[in-house]
Amino acid sequence: MRKIFARLPWVIGVCIAGLLFAASARADDFQDDLPPYKMLRSLQSVQDSVAKGDTSAAEMQRFMLGVIDKTLRQADSAVFEDPRNVDAALVYAMSGGNPDTLKVLVQKDVAGRFDNRVTEALLMYLSGKGSMAKQLLEDTVPEYKTTPIGPYLALVAANAVMQSHPAKALEYFDWARLILPGTIVEEAALRRSLSITVKNNMVDKAKVFFRRYFERFPLSPYSSQVADLFVEFLAGHYGPVTQDDIVELLRPMPDNRKTAVYLRIARRASLDGQHELGQFAAAKVLELAPDETTGVNRVARLYLGLANLPAGETAQAGDLLSGLSNDMLGPQERRLRNAAEYVLDEIVRPIPTDSLTQAQAVNLHSDAPDAHDAHGQDEVTPEGKPMIDAQAQHGAGDSGPADQLDPELKQFIASGREKLTAIDALLGKDEQ
Repeated sequence: MRKIFARLPWVIGVCIAGLLFAASARADDFQDDLPPYKMLRSLQSVQDSVAKGDTSAAEMQRFMLGVIDKTLRQADSAVFEDPRNVDAALVYAMSGGNPDTLKVLVQKDVAGRFDNRVTEALLMYLSGKGSMAKQLLEDTVPEYKTTPIGPYLALVAANAVMQSHPAKALEYFDWARLILPGTIVEEAALRRSLSITVKNNMVDKAKVFFRRYFERFPLSPYSSQVADLFVEFLAGHYGPVTQDDIVELLRPMPDNRKTAVYLRIARRASLDGQHELGQFAAAKVLELAPDETTGVNRVARLYLGLANLPAGETAQAGDLLSGLSNDMLGPQERRLRNAAEYVLDEIVRPIPTDSLTQAQAVNLHSDAPDAHDAHGQDEVTPEGKPMIDAQAQHGAGDSGPADQLDPELKQFIASGREKLTAIDALLGKDEQ
């Protein structure tokens, strides 16, 4: 055993050296043996793996982008006599490549092998001037629709017009994802289509896109963005989107991802006052993560307690909240728990009835059986005014029965309002 541990550093060193050598060999192969279009195929395969959740492929993606960048910059102009290499250079630029490399290629293109309309539109878009590229893109997308760059160009065009012409953007996204299903292009098209449909309250379309995304790309590194969109979608459309819809839409996701999404829903619903949705989502988390020693379970119980407060389940909410100590929760959850405990305390605290009795009007004419005295006149106040007139003045002016409250009770009410205002501000800050 000692010999094995003694040799371990040497073994690790050999492995690292082997990996570095392999990477170096791949780089040499890319530079010396492979034309750009073949390099691009490898890049596309790796990017599709990333979209499907292969985290180990992310580093390879960066490596390949660097090698392709160097190869394109050093390539002889004769390389671009093959249209496949021209397409490869354009797709590289639209796949996270260096825009400056496309500039270099355009400047060196004395033979006119690159379409100036396409390169001009791409360079404007990649430099943050997508609005200026709209017309060029609209003119060139139909022309290149059936070419290898077509789906990528449609994706770029959709991004350029999605704010001003969402319906047109959806058409571009639909076409791009249908031409390259299961790829990073489809992932990006679905994700951005969801952004449009949620923003524009397209409930039915959004449900279709969410289902497709959760089926095809549940492990994508961008799935967190989609989860945020889903929570936003439910916040605005819970009711038309039922609990059964939510269960069905999230069904394809792995349990750990599903749990995380339900937890986000529970938190947002608790802060927004959507108590039924909050109870449902928190209960789903507890169903998926029943172990009470886990942080996920504890936070779910907190949100369930928050949701139960307005529903009148004070006993259940109290039990849930009292079982959550500080060491079980993060800073934000502690503040929420403290706020919920304060609200619960205000709900169950008995009203000081002794003070309330002082708010009752004193009968100054206890010996008078009727509202009129023996002379038929109205009952009067100590100031000589008819009692009915004094009550009318209270109803019409700023003062009223509250002015007759015991000072201690008035202070209690004022203090309670200030604390509730502070809690509202705290929860609003947490939500941001």
